[in-house]
Amino acid sequence: MWTYGIQLWGWANPSHTKILQRFQSKTLRSLANDPWYVSNRQLHTDLGIPFVADEFHKSSIRYHQRLAGHHNVLVPALSTPPTVTRRLKRQWPSDLHYKDSD
Repeated sequence: MWTYGIQLWGWANPSHTKILQRFQSKTLRSLANDPWYVSNRQLHTDLGIPFVADEFHKSSIRYHQRLAGHHNVLVPALSTPPTVTRRLKRQWPSDLHYKDSD
């Protein structure tokens, strides 16, 4: 259920994604009945569950690759950074454009 709109979560502030990561790690630790000293990395590796940020990143890359190959000529423009000056100082991630992380 949390993957609904995951392409947009790739642009989210890291402080917001850390909240989801904490919830996921606590839930996995509770389900696996692991003690506190088992690292989150080991917990995720043993259960085969990716970290939230990794899942956001992979889904965002797949989304932009799908946009680039779309048959409508207007759709690929959705994945290019805007040329107008924005009031907010956010930068587009430079590693998202057509790279495969696998």
